[in-house]
Amino acid sequence: MVLGITEPSWSFDVDYFFHPHWSVALQGDIKIASFEVEEENIVLKRSYPVSLVPVLHFHVLRQWSIYGGVGHRIQF
Repeated sequence: MVLGITEPSWSFDVDYFFHPHWSVALQGDIKIASFEVEEENIVLKRSYPVSLVPVLHFHVLRQWSIYGGVGHRIQF
């Protein structure tokens, strides 16, 4: 069972349409809190992590799109 964690954050999304069916985007998320995460029995403290994800969108219909991307987390 996975329990959710709620953290305050700011998010942004910048899109660039270069074709009627294709676009690229940069999506970001900035957590405005510090918290602890347990990974492989090790407790890690996360202080104001920022995640950035470049995304490629394929717009199937006007209101529907399929997208995918890879991301990276940065800590301050």
